[in-house]
Amino acid sequence: IELRGEDRLAFINGQVTANVKDAEPLDHIPLCFTNKVGRAIDSCVLTCLDGGRALLVTSPSTCSAVLQLLDLLVIREDVTISDMRDRVAVFSVAGEGAAEAVCGILGVDSVGER
Repeated sequence: IELRGEDRLAFINGQVTANVKDAEPLDHIPLCFTNKVGRAIDSCVLTCLDGGRALLVTSPSTCSAVLQLLDLLVIREDVTISDMRDRVAVFSVAGEGAAEAVCGILGVDSVGER
């Protein structure tokens, strides 16, 4: 789920269990998305990007429910919510040699690390 707009971090900060309002580009923040009574809907990761964007990575089985809830909650905030399931794939590579493996897959000399 892509979040755009000036209020994106403040908006999502009010809906999740982590403090994300001061997140910087390239921050990856684990969080829990809850419903209005505080029950967990999904364990997610928010990745802040350059250009006033953030990606909320959800489980495939809960993405539709999270999208619907977010759409209901936007009232006056400067936030645009987009379903990115048909445009974004997420994978992770961990462990010793992970950066080199990703470089080999992407055909580049180095990848940004934080």
